[in-house]
Amino acid sequence: MAEVEAASAAEVLAGLPRDADLADVADRLRSLHSWLYEPRLVTRTLARLAASQASTALQVLNYMQSQKIESNAFHYTAVIAGCARSGSWRVVGSLLQQMVEQQIQRDSVTFNSAINACGKSAQWETSVLLLKRMVDSNLTLGTDTMNSVMGACTAAGQWEWALWMFGTTLGSLSPDVITFCSALAACDKGSQWRRSLQVLASSASSSVQLDNFAYSAVISACATAERWEFACGLLENLGKKAVLADLVTHGAVLKALGAGKEWAMALALFFDRTNHELSEVTQVTCNSVINACSTGSQWQHACLLLNSMPDLGVSPEDVSYNTAISGCVRGHAWQQGLMLFNQMHQALVEPDHISFNSALSACHKGSQWQLGLTLLEEMSECSLQPDEFSVTTALSACELAGWQLCLQVLWKLERRTDVTPIMFGVLMSACERDSAWAAALATLDAIISKDLIPDALHAGSAANALRKCQGPQAALELLGQIKELWSDAWATAEHFPGKPRWEASSKIIQVGQGVVACFKPAGIATEVFVEDLADEVAVSKEAFSIVSRLDHPTSGILMVALGLQGSPAANWLQGQFASRLVDKKYICLCEGLPLGSVGATGNIFSPLAADEVRDCMVVPEAGRLGRESWTKYRILARYTAQEASPYELMLLEVKPITGRTHQIRVHMAHLGRPLVGDLTYGAKDLSILPCERLFLHCRRVQLHDFSDQMFCAVASLPFELRQVLAKLQLMPAASGRKNGLCRAKEPAPFSASTWDRLPEAATSSLASNLGIPDLKQCWQTSPRWQRSLWSPYMESELWNRDLGKLRGMTWRVLLLEGLNPKASQDFSASLRAPCPYDGVIRRDLARTLPKEELFREKDGKGQQSLFRILRALAVHLWDIGYVQSLNFVVATLIVVLSEESEDVIFRCAQALLFRHSLADFYRPRFPKLGVTVWQFDRIVEAFLPDVHAVLEVNGVTAEYYAMQWFLTLFASDLPQRTVHRIWDRFLIAGWQVVVQVGLALLKQVADVLQSLDACETLTFLKKFVRMRRFEPEVLLADAMQFEVSHQMLSALEAAYSWEKSDAEPKLVLRREGKLFWEVRRVQTEQRHIDEAPKRISQAAQANLLPFLLHNLDTGETTILEEEWNTYFRHWGMTLNASWRQRPRLSLCTRPKAPLLSVAATGWKGDNVRPFVHWERLEAREIHGVDRSLRYPLVN
Repeated sequence: MAEVEAASAAEVLAGLPRDADLADVADRLRSLHSWLYEPRLVTRTLARLAASQASTALQVLNYMQSQKIESNAFHYTAVIAGCARSGSWRVVGSLLQQMVEQQIQRDSVTFNSAINACGKSAQWETSVLLLKRMVDSNLTLGTDTMNSVMGACTAAGQWEWALWMFGTTLGSLSPDVITFCSALAACDKGSQWRRSLQVLASSASSSVQLDNFAYSAVISACATAERWEFACGLLENLGKKAVLADLVTHGAVLKALGAGKEWAMALALFFDRTNHELSEVTQVTCNSVINACSTGSQWQHACLLLNSMPDLGVSPEDVSYNTAISGCVRGHAWQQGLMLFNQMHQALVEPDHISFNSALSACHKGSQWQLGLTLLEEMSECSLQPDEFSVTTALSACELAGWQLCLQVLWKLERRTDVTPIMFGVLMSACERDSAWAAALATLDAIISKDLIPDALHAGSAANALRKCQGPQAALELLGQIKELWSDAWATAEHFPGKPRWEASSKIIQVGQGVVACFKPAGIATEVFVEDLADEVAVSKEAFSIVSRLDHPTSGILMVALGLQGSPAANWLQGQFASRLVDKKYICLCEGLPLGSVGATGNIFSPLAADEVRDCMVVPEAGRLGRESWTKYRILARYTAQEASPYELMLLEVKPITGRTHQIRVHMAHLGRPLVGDLTYGAKDLSILPCERLFLHCRRVQLHDFSDQMFCAVASLPFELRQVLAKLQLMPAASGRKNGLCRAKEPAPFSASTWDRLPEAATSSLASNLGIPDLKQCWQTSPRWQRSLWSPYMESELWNRDLGKLRGMTWRVLLLEGLNPKASQDFSASLRAPCPYDGVIRRDLARTLPKEELFREKDGKGQQSLFRILRALAVHLWDIGYVQSLNFVVATLIVVLSEESEDVIFRCAQALLFRHSLADFYRPRFPKLGVTVWQFDRIVEAFLPDVHAVLEVNGVTAEYYAMQWFLTLFASDLPQRTVHRIWDRFLIAGWQVVVQVGLALLKQVADVLQSLDACETLTFLKKFVRMRRFEPEVLLADAMQFEVSHQMLSALEAAYSWEKSDAEPKLVLRREGKLFWEVRRVQTEQRHIDEAPKRISQAAQANLLPFLLHNLDTGETTILEEEWNTYFRHWGMTLNASWRQRPRLSLCTRPKAPLLSVAATGWKGDNVRPFVHWERLEAREIHGVDRSLRYPLVN
């Protein structure tokens, strides 16, 4: 009966609105006046009412107090308990305060209810405060009370307080299942996997049987710490403890396996139905397995499971697709990632921000900037605002296409989103990549105009672009001006808190203004070392800023900035590192084949990319892009290895120009000369010198301190490394060599019977002309006579007849004269050495001279010889490696020298590369290729003006059609019979023959080119050499009509250097014995210089970048590209000449003339193409060479 009355009274009061005041409550309670004098009935009613309307229950208590009706602790406790059920923790404080005012005793039940109400709302501070009041009131603490406080702390992320409460509970109370579950949940929140295992172990001693929730919390903590072994072990022990694993537990284990990249075990656990009672498959479990495969770069398995989800009765969701797309990006399968993104629309799955960002990352990986920009537009159509990551990723994809494209995209996006410093950083990186220092300065001005302060990376990128064109002093001056801006921004802030005690640390080598040089030993991370240093000199850890790092196993000089992160001192040093103004020198010991004699130097330009699967840096394969990396080295000493071994130990002084992660270690390992003691990239167990640590030491670092004074620190080799060197034996100096090309005494290249194979007419004529009647005896007895007499014979016979069977003998003499005979040992040693190009070489075998019978059979004799010789060249000529088109050159040698051994062909190929400068075509950045293409364009203009006029109108240069001719010496296009005749002359006369043959080819198709448009011209020039038949005699006869000489090529090479340095080339070619000048070109340039200021408006001069963007956006072409380039070149020459006398630019205050206009006056036409024809750019990408790749593209 009491319950019914309480329910009816609660219903009457529940009809009041939630914001009812005291008057509304009084009106309702008048009809229940007698009910108020039944304490037990009031308690039940308040408990029911507080569960739904806590504020109304509080007004009832206020009414009772106003009517002098007795209220007791049961009433208040009932209301507090109801608040706990409804989550109305704010009312609890008022109720407790009223109890104090009415002098109602608060007992443990009251406090427990109040703590429970705060705990469910994650109000951990209030819960802890109430717990303290219970202790102060000498009330008994129960396990439930501690559980409530622990739950509040865990829900609020205060896992330290929760674990402290757990320790208190273990010491004084009897913990229950909830206690252990709360402690384990706290460990999971704090990623404290070790403590979670300790809590789990303590449950056994307390005889508490834990459930699935507890084990899932422990497994989740292990998953966060990537301790998948413990997670799997806990799952295995569940059966022994008679605890049935549920979906949550399996999901936690799969999460741990995914974090540990153990995709195989995740798949096995998912599909194994016998080891657990998993009755159904859920999206969570499928997503966990997909994540495991994605993190392990097993994108194939991830996509397979994604496509199999409908067959398992589960529909893929956006998380499923996002995870699979991320796996494809991580596995460099960007095409598959974009296909999955398109598949989302077909599956009616709405893509979110993560989906678009993953697809944009795929576009970035594949350098597909067009698709990236399309995705940005599609985001807006889906009512999704591109965030910072979206825009930055799209801009990064556009970076390789040039800074102009990045600028245009950023300018358009500025209308829809705020441009952040990170977005400006991508544009600065693109400017740095293209050496567009003027555009970089303009970007700096744009950053300042938005009331932003350029950070160290912005300043470093601009300074590096300026350094490439104007030198290090100009870059340092720019950093000095930006340093004033940083100092003004930190004028009122404390740069370096505390007063360090430098004498207390033995790690300090030298202290300068804003910088300290320390000695970091091997075996400690840079971050840990800096923290220990701060403790030793008694300053806070934030007082030091890390501006560069040394690898964990590397010792040596470490520069640390004296100042907080982002302080002027820290930015000043970071800017110098970013602009490559810091001189760092390392000492390392490597092993492998010889690099050269003592004192020899070299450069390594191989790009580097991160391998996310193995968590290391690698040199990317062909088709993948890496970051620019440059390492210089000098050989200090050479040490012998085991007896009769081709390997040796080399002590190097290494200077990394760029600062990539593990750069020195990866570059040396890529050359087949890994560092001694390198357990990541080295030979490991196969090392010829086992070493306890990595033999890499940073010996010297030089930079400018904050006062712009030179600051240099030097650290000698540590004792353990000096001990290693003391045990080695220096190699005799006489054993030095350089690329196997030093001259040495060589046995006779031909046998005595060779004379009998020579044409009788040729030998008789040669003997008569030389006046040596016994010429045959001289030939047979002296190798020197063979070489000296063969050359006159070649001069007289090669030009007019086909050598036939004598060709192999002739080529061998011409190529091997003076070559070190020990090169055969290099060939055998290179075959045994590891080679990173095996896969790429084998892929190109079937595409090399497929019409030749010697190479038709797969894995036949010809292909096997080609593979071994290319592999040996790639190992021995480490600075070249393997480059596509080198296979055609070597294959031609194999065809002609088929009767010779492979080591002889290897030596001939090696000599061909170095004697005729062919190696410079294959080195990184292809230094000789650009010169030769430019030379050929100028020669075509001089000898074939009609052809050049047609090509110029269509925008076609030799870069589109002649690069394969130069890279393969026509071996990839012309029949072998014709190629052999060309090479006969090339081996004597050199590159002028290649140029002459190229002119002859264009001459024979001059009439056809007159009738073609631009697109048809490109297509025709790429294919006409293969489609047409050229008779060797006719082709060579036409070629000899062009009087191209070595002097002419040298003059053009000098002119090319002048062109790149903005000097005006004058003497270009020698023709018909007279000097002629490029009169038309000089007059044209002068005319454009005179007329350009008139055609360009004053508004455009004041603000060039928006003007350019407007033209790019609207498609207007009123200003010719040539005029822009000429105008900028003219101003650039003026600025370069007066760089020292230029007015000092102040970045701290806005100058009257914007920095943009000052920067534009130095805009170089060679480095910056302000007006871009996008159609021509796309044609260049299709028909030319992608210079960002390590390998030229050869069809």
